[in-house]
Amino acid sequence: AASASAVTINWKPPFYRVRLGPFATRQQAEAVLQAARSVFPDAFVAPKRITNR
Repeated sequence: AASASAVTINWKPPFYRVRLGPFATRQQAEAVLQAARSVFPDAFVAPKRITNR
């Protein structure tokens, strides 16, 4: 399974938002999503555009 290179936690009332990634492919994100759903059943993949520096 793919692993996340970063974890970001933000509080946006009334929820905490936890971001994992970035991932090079959606397949990598989906693999981690399956593991995350064992703890966070409502987890989903949310695309975010990453710009190269």
